[in-house]
Amino acid sequence: MKKKIAIILGVIFLCSVIVGTSVLAFANSTQKTVYEIHENKVICSLKTYDETATGKVTIPENYNGIMVTGINENAFLKCSDVTEVVVPKTVVNIGEFSLGYILNENGEKVKKENFVIWGRGNSEAQKYAEANGFTFRVNLTTPELVM
Repeated sequence: MKKKIAIILGVIFLCSVIVGTSVLAFANSTQKTVYEIHENKVICSLKTYDETATGKVTIPENYNGIMVTGINENAFLKCSDVTEVVVPKTVVNIGEFSLGYILNENGEKVKKENFVIWGRGNSEAQKYAEANGFTFRVNLTTPELVM
């Protein structure tokens, strides 16, 4: 019996590693922002952002010491009052309709007018902005020596 349980647990573990799914989601207690912690507990993705946010918002490089590397599909879809988003250099994956889209009265995803995405040059943020027709601005907060 113990051997069967060990085999089942091994298969479950192996499947979760192969699929690479996120299994934990945590909400920031001061906001309604939710992050998905990935299996390795070293990286996470922004799942949804606080829909009461307004103006220019900044996605952090890390959440509770875990590096933010992705922005999930539809993450800001309910954030109708967000006009600009600063994307950190750690983000290497941005899902469809993540930034700059809202739902109209018919429940359809529509582009926000004059939406601005801030980020590093040649980053995933810049690629997303260009692919979706949004204004992109370079955001350099800390000077870096490039060799």
